[in-house]
Amino acid sequence: MKMSRSLIGALCAAAVFIAVACGESTPTPYINIVVTPVSSVPNSVPNATVDLGFTATDHFNIALGLTERGQFAEAIVELDLALSLDPDYSQAYNQRGVSHSRLEQFEDALNDYDSAIALDAGFAEAFNNRGVAYFRINQYELADQDYSEAIKLDPDYASAYNNRGAAKYLIGELEPAISDFNKALELDIDYGEAYANRGAAYFNRSDFQLAIDDFDQVIRLDPSSAIAYFNRGVAYLNMGDLTQSLEDLSQAIAIDPSFIDAYAERVVANGLLGRIAEAQRDIDRAVELGADRTALEAVMQEALD
Repeated sequence: MKMSRSLIGALCAAAVFIAVACGESTPTPYINIVVTPVSSVPNSVPNATVDLGFTATDHFNIALGLTERGQFAEAIVELDLALSLDPDYSQAYNQRGVSHSRLEQFEDALNDYDSAIALDAGFAEAFNNRGVAYFRINQYELADQDYSEAIKLDPDYASAYNNRGAAKYLIGELEPAISDFNKALELDIDYGEAYANRGAAYFNRSDFQLAIDDFDQVIRLDPSSAIAYFNRGVAYLNMGDLTQSLEDLSQAIAIDPSFIDAYAERVVANGLLGRIAEAQRDIDRAVELGADRTALEAVMQEALD
């Protein structure tokens, strides 16, 4: 088998604060970025609090609840009120930055994280979160610096190690990235995102069995992850285990029937097995979902040659 396949390229987050959709097919593997909140979320919150005599802390806690519910613009309103009452409230600046990030208002987010750090130079979460904002605008070196500062302030900060590993991966520092993912997993043995990211790094290093071992852990922790089955299926495909690859790619499709990349990779596996009719059906389905027929037929022909 002469074909070498790539993992899915997407930037994904499992936490509630930063997330983008997965699904484009590029050589960049699945990378996870997690923004860590700074406080717990109240059990219930009202929807409007103007002129109710609330304190800055009240507005802050209400904003956390709104953020948890995905109401980021409303959370910003509450945090504006908190900061009007207490202009030195570093956690409010940090939390407003989180909401701006979720709305992809990254310049505003960076300004808020700058303010939080100016007020509290030991605020590890703000450095981590500013690193995420830099990461999202492809400023990976600046992100790396902020994650490193967060780690210096809190050496047990598992998310910062995971995030720095993602930045180092995209800078091209593969071995330091793996070291950071190792540290994140040392601190949190059930850190699914770190397993996924380390698996992607191992894959990029052509250590396919190590990648599979890490994707096994992702699936153990989240059996509904179509991306994890996809990534493991592509790793098996690169190892030449076509039967297991087909099984994983089919499971990815069962979880997400609109997963174009999984159909495309199953075209390859079926083609290598000489299952032309099955491969053609996957091409037809992928084209229905928006894939390019000519490109997929070229991929199948390469598998057959």
